[in-house]
Amino acid sequence: MAYSHEKQEEIEQIIISCRPEIDDVDFWAEQIKARVSAEDLDQHCLYLDSRLEELMDEISGSGLRIGSAEHSLELVKIADIGNYLFAIETALGRN
Repeated sequence: MAYSHEKQEEIEQIIISCRPEIDDVDFWAEQIKARVSAEDLDQHCLYLDSRLEELMDEISGSGLRIGSAEHSLELVKIADIGNYLFAIETALGRN
């Protein structure tokens, strides 16, 4: 069962709120695991996969010049979602 957009945003806020100031994926994963159920995390992974795919499609079809500020900004968004997804998958024991 897919969750609503509001539920995904709620889960996202919980996960973001426990992100450490210093990048420590293992610590972040433990914090995520303590606050969000495995079922919610599985659903959120599907949501994030979809968001990543949409961003990649937008970048490839946008005509942004490689190396431009706008292109770099979009790549930062993708990297941030990738890091976020990695922490969730670590919490689920997939890494």
